[in-house]
Amino acid sequence: MYFFIGLVLIAVAVLILVLTRPRKTVEIKQTLTLSGTPTIKEVRCPNCGAMVDPTKPEIVNGRPYVTCRYCGNKFELTEEPKW
Repeated sequence: MYFFIGLVLIAVAVLILVLTRPRKTVEIKQTLTLSGTPTIKEVRCPNCGAMVDPTKPEIVNGRPYVTCRYCGNKFELTEEPKW
C-alpha cells in the first residue's frame, strides 16, 4: 500500500517539476516598410527640450517610443499627416 502511495507522490512531484520549469522566451521581430523617402525632422523632448535621436525607437505594444538621454522621459513618436 505504501509503495503505491509513494509512486503517486513521486508522479505528482515530477508533474509539478515539469509544469513549473522556465519557458523559452519568444522573440518577436517587427519590420517597417516605408512608402517614399522619409524626412526626419529634429525631435525634441517634450519634458526638457533636449535633442533626441529618433532613429532607434523602442517598440512597445506596436508603438515607437524614444527615451530622452538627459531627463529619462519616455515619449511616443508620432507621424504627422501628409495632407
